This record gives sequence, structure tokens and C-alpha cells, in this order.
Amino acid sequence: MIRSLFAAIFVASAIVGTAEVRASSTIGVCVITVIAQSSITEVSQIGSWTTGLTHTAAPGSNRSLIFIAHVEQSEDINLISVTYGGQTMTNVIDRIVSSSNNTRAYVVAYILNEAGVAAATSSTFVPNWDVTPIVVAYASAFLEDVNQSALVGAMDSNSVTDTSGIVTLTTSSLSTNDGDMVILAGTCGNIGTYTENNGFTEAIEQAMDSTATGIVGYKSATGADETPSVTHDDTNRQVLIGLVVQTNLTYQLTGTITSGSLEVNDVNLIGLGVVTDTNGFYSVTVDYGWSGTVIPSKYGYTFDPNSRIYTSVTSDLTAEDYNALPADDFNDNRRGSMWRRSR
Repeated sequence: MIRSLFAAIFVASAIVGTAEVRASSTIGVCVITVIAQSSITEVSQIGSWTTGLTHTAAPGSNRSLIFIAHVEQSEDINLISVTYGGQTMTNVIDRIVSSSNNTRAYVVAYILNEAGVAAATSSTFVPNWDVTPIVVAYASAFLEDVNQSALVGAMDSNSVTDTSGIVTLTTSSLSTNDGDMVILAGTCGNIGTYTENNGFTEAIEQAMDSTATGIVGYKSATGADETPSVTHDDTNRQVLIGLVVQTNLTYQLTGTITSGSLEVNDVNLIGLGVVTDTNGFYSVTVDYGWSGTVIPSKYGYTFDPNSRIYTSVTSDLTAEDYNALPADDFNDNRRGSMWRRSR
């Protein structure tokens, strides 16, 4: 008998692309068939959107925190940084526009991942501005089932200035996956009413010191391109941003291990953390972008290939086959080959 020692390697990755598989080779007659099927989770809101600079963290898994700031200002302005409970948030996208009287409209989005939310020591936002904002409004929301390796996907912004009456402002179309959430946020330099277009739902609208309006909206994506768009009933200057918060996609790997016409139970799929059942069947879920090495192992057997290396799983996989045979047969074959060479 041959006793084999196997090692597995897990490497987390969120590189977007097609899955790459490499396999090494020995000898064998046993077959493992692996099939990957996508399992859709949806980014969802936890609780409600909140205004101001405090927001108590809501329980959930794979959370993110979105923070939006709207400003009307008589000079250039920039939100340099934001912390939540002492944790540094990441700037996602912003937009500023100036009208002929040099008044600016500004909007910006920041985001924080699960690790940051969990480590926060308070429920307070601390924005750090390069100049003090004159007219400002804040909004925030917690989301769950967010891809922690790549929180945000496609994004875009647009602006318009020195106009009057009803004006519709639109970004370019944003690519999505089924289960993503698309967020839009806009600031208008006039008080008035916003309407969200293209199926977006209003999350929160704020009148800012009777001189400006801020809007936040959202839409659950189905994999089609989505176009953030809003209409204000009295526009003079306006900015709009749109961003895709990405879902935590998973894929289901399943397979059956057989030896000839017989199913093989208790085969350990090292790297996946599962063993085959009495029917030779196993099933396991991996995350979008998962990378790692899978090694089939059972005492008394050898496998061909003896491992498979997966790099960034982002699509369904089929026919992930292995061959194997009892180790005694392998020894007999090798001894026979050695005997023939020695003649």
C-alpha cells in the first residue's frame, strides 16, 4: 500500500474574469465530476436610510455602510475624508458643478466594509472638509450580502448648470450582476421636488436650508444595465452620481466519485472541506472570485489529476473530472513497468 500526504492551499481573490483551472497528472480509473452552479444573493437594505451624522449599526452579514453628503457652496469644496466610529471610510465617487454666479452644487459617496462596521466604536460619522460647508445634508444606510472583496462595481456621474424649469439628469448606463443594488444621489441648487426615473425608488429626499435639495434613490439589479436618472422640477445647477454595490455571488460545486460502476464514499475533497456521502456525492458553496487548490484524497487510492488549481471562479463550471485507482494497482503497474525497463 502507498500512504499519500496531501496539502491544500486557499487563496482568496476577487479578480473579475473567467475561471482558470490547472491540473497535474498521474494514473487512474476513477472519475470525479464537478459542476458549479451560481447561487444568487441580493444586496438588501438593513433598516432605514437615516439623515444626520449618527446611525446605529444594524446586525447582518457581509455588511457595508453607505454615506452620502450634499452641499451648496459659494466656493470649491471637497470632503477629504470620513470616519465612522473611528473607522476610515472609502471615497467612492463625487461630482461638483459651478453656475455663472459661482455657486456650487456638490455630492459625494463614501463606503465602509463589514470589518470596518464591526470594528466601529461608536455610531458617529466625522466628516473632514477642506472648507466649512454652508448648506449641507447627510444621509446613510446599512446594506447586507455585499461582496467584501469588491464592494463597488460600475459608477458614473453627470452635472448640469445655469438652467431653469424641469430638467432630467442621467448618468451613463451601469453594468450589473443579478442581485446587485444600484444607488443614485443628487444635489440641486434650488428647492423643489425630485422624481426618480428608470424604476429607481426614492430612499430619502432632503430640503437643505430652503435653498437646495438632496436626493438618494436605489434599485435592485437583475443583471441588465441600469441608468441612474432623476428629474427636478426647478433646476439651476444639479449634480448626480450613480454606483453599483455588488452582491456576494456564490457558486455551488457538486460532484460524484465513482470507481468503474461503483460509487466511492468518504473521499476527502481537501480544499473544499467536504467528503463524499454513501452515494459518492458531495456539494459545497464557494464565493464569487474564489481561488484555491482542490485535492481528492482517500487512503489506498491515487488520483489523476492529483490536484486542481482554481483562479477566480466567476462562472459555472462543468466536467471537472478526476481519474483514480487503488494504490495496489498503481504499485503493480509501476513494478511491471520497472521490471520491463530493467530487462
